[in-house]
This record gives sequence, structure tokens and C-alpha cells, in this order.
Amino acid sequence: MLTPSYGWDAGFRGAELARRRDADHALLNEWLARRLGALAWLVEPEVSFNRYGDRGRIDLLAYQPVARLLLAVEVKTVIADVQELLGGLHMKQRIALGEAQRFVWDPVAVVPMLIVMDGTTNRRRVNAHARLFAGLALRHAAMG
Repeated sequence: MLTPSYGWDAGFRGAELARRRDADHALLNEWLARRLGALAWLVEPEVSFNRYGDRGRIDLLAYQPVARLLLAVEVKTVIADVQELLGGLHMKQRIALGEAQRFVWDPVAVVPMLIVMDGTTNRRRVNAHARLFAGLALRHAAMG
């Protein structure tokens, strides 16, 4: 889990709360895109798709050409619905291979990656659903 750029205040409402959540989401995406880019990954942000009735966006699609690995990255500032989160991540993993063709990438494997902002609520939800998250290799990393 990654630490937010600033704390949230429960008193925020509407547009201000959405703006802060979006800013943190963008910050996490930017941090990971830079980190992957520095490690020779090719990174495409916000890859939209509409395949066989599945629609949405992959926060980051990243390809390592030497290893021919593809990352389907989901970034969350708040874990609100575990079922929706994991189901969406699996759908994006399934669809990522087809989306890689748009960039003329030739992956041999797709790896799902979940980046979650650090916080008490998110940690509690991950711990409460440890078996559901067990399929993901959980690691703690601080932004830097």
C-alpha cells in the first residue's frame, strides 16, 4: 500500500472530496508509471476497452519487452467493494492481452497488479479478506 500525498478530512463534501480522491489516484498512477519506466517498462495510462460487453479502463498497462511480461494495473485510493475490485481486476487481466496488440506488444503472460493507498481502512479491509487477496502477492512499498 502507498501513502497518500495528504490526509482526507471527513468534513469534505462533493466536488472537493472527488478532487482529492482523483488527485491521489493520479499521484499513485504517476508514481508507478515513472518507477516502471525507469526499469525499462513501456507504460500506457488509462487504456480504455470495450470487448465482448466488458467495458472500462485499465489504469496502467505496462509491458517489459525483454521478459515479454504485461502488467494490468488497478489503482485504488479506497477499497470500497472487495468483490467488485477483485472481479474488475480479473476482467482487466483477461482483456489486457488483446489490448496489448494495439501497441504492437507481444506478451507471453499477463500479471495483475493492485496498487492501494495506505490507510487504516484499506489495511483493515485487506486483512479482513486475506483469503480473497491471497492470489495477489502483497507487498508494502512507500512512495519515494
